[in-house]
This record gives sequence, structure tokens and C-alpha cells, in this order.
Amino acid sequence: MVTRPEAAPPARAPLTCPRCAEALTAPVEPLPDDRLLGRDDDWDPWVPQGTWARVMTPRSAALEAFPLQLHPHDLRAAQVTVSGFGCCGYTAFDGPNLRCRCGEPVGFFVDECSTRIELCLAPHWGPPEDPRPVAGLRARLHHLSAAAPAAVRCYPGTQWDWDIGPPDCLTRPRDFSFDLLVGPGGLAASFTADGVSSALVLPPHELARAVALRRLPVGDERLALSYGLLNDANRVMTSWTVLRRGDDVVLAEETGARARVWQVWGEWFELAWAEAVDRWEGSPWR
Repeated sequence: MVTRPEAAPPARAPLTCPRCAEALTAPVEPLPDDRLLGRDDDWDPWVPQGTWARVMTPRSAALEAFPLQLHPHDLRAAQVTVSGFGCCGYTAFDGPNLRCRCGEPVGFFVDECSTRIELCLAPHWGPPEDPRPVAGLRARLHHLSAAAPAAVRCYPGTQWDWDIGPPDCLTRPRDFSFDLLVGPGGLAASFTADGVSSALVLPPHELARAVALRRLPVGDERLALSYGLLNDANRVMTSWTVLRRGDDVVLAEETGARARVWQVWGEWFELAWAEAVDRWEGSPWR
């Protein structure tokens, strides 16, 4: 099901437009372990943020000119335009529906209600970065198999849109940290801002990916959606918990149609998450 393209960069690299050479994605690297691949019964993207893989699906086989599956939050949304809107999302029934701003067809993006999310591009690599292997990845995946991530309740309150509306309140915390907790329901995550703790709402598979890769999923505000089913019918759209807004990153906690947001610099988020994973690895959690 998963294959590797023959021509791959030796390290992390962005995918670029074949016409104008502008970067279409953040730097990405090959999927380091196939256990990080999405499940067949899942709605979410096949690969976690920061990675790519060639995942053969009926749609990608039909559009074989764009062989690489990526996570939508690695797409530089400002550099592309998308077309082919269906009943409640984008489709690619008529061929490639992603174009670079210069007009070149560069791939396809699908998030229609009746299908899983897919982003596929062609492998036009930009200048590579130094490789950054994920130390301890396989050991963490082994630990995670013994501490399955818990399902945390999400509150559907954000309507379908490329943009999340303004929050009810915005706070810049003085103190901020993440924690990973193992309880009767499995592994769960929480954050503490200025002494107030709350659950970190991530789907179980995304939480496992974030722990294994020591990388908290951070979404582009214009692609800030997570997906599920309501009464086995259409998707419920809710905002991602962590969003990138310009140079800052915000943590949004939704309850119904209301939201409150903590705004923290992105590097602080990544460091705090890595420290939480380190504490989890070093704790007698079994």
C-alpha cells in the first residue's frame, strides 16, 4: 500500500512548483515508520505533519501524476488556489484542483464529506535541509501500543470555512506547559496556562503521532479543521486545537460555539511539547 518514489531528496525539503520554483509546502521528509500511517477506517490525512509517503488509493491512482500524499497543514496555503467545491468540501473529480499562484496545476486536495482528506503533489524538490532523524521513534511507538491514546470529547462549534472566526477572548499566558497522563481511559494530554489546566483535544491517532514524532500538530488557520461523523452521515467540522497565525501560534479551546485562545510563540509550543514527551518517557507510567 505504501511505496517510496525513486527520486527522493536526501533530507527534509519542500515541494516546489515546476514552473516558478516557489515552495508549495513546508520542508517534509519520508514517513519514518509505517505505523504512523492513517488507518483505513479513518477520515484524517494518511500521513502526519512533516512527512510524505506514496499511498496508493483509487483517487491517487487515477491522478498518478501527483504521487505524494502529504498532510494539508504542510501546504503553504497562500501559494495555491483550490477549486472543485462539492456539497461541503473540495473534490478532484475533474482532475487536478490545486494550482500554484502562477497558474501551474500542482496536485489535488480532497475533503468532501463522503471521503477522507487527501493532499497529493508531485515530487519537485526544493533545496534540502540537514536531516533531522527522530531519535527514539520506534521505542515510543512500542510504548504507545501499551498505552493507547484516549478519545477526548470534542465540541463541534466551528462552521465549514477556510478561516476561523475571532475567539471570545485572547490571552498571552505568563506560564505554559503540556502534560501527558496515563489513566483508565488511556493516554491523554493536557495543557496548563497560568495555573489553569484543561484537556488538549486531539483525535487519538493524531495524539499518538504527536507523541511518537515529538511534534505537536500545528495547523494553518486557513486549513484548521478536524473531521468526524455525526449520526453516520456528514462530517462535523471543529477547529484544530493548535493554530498558526502569522508568526505566533494559538491554542484554541472550544466549548460549543464559544472559544477561548492562548497565544504563544511557536518555538515555545514545540519546546513545551517535547519536554512533556520526555517526562512521559522517563516516568513509571506502566
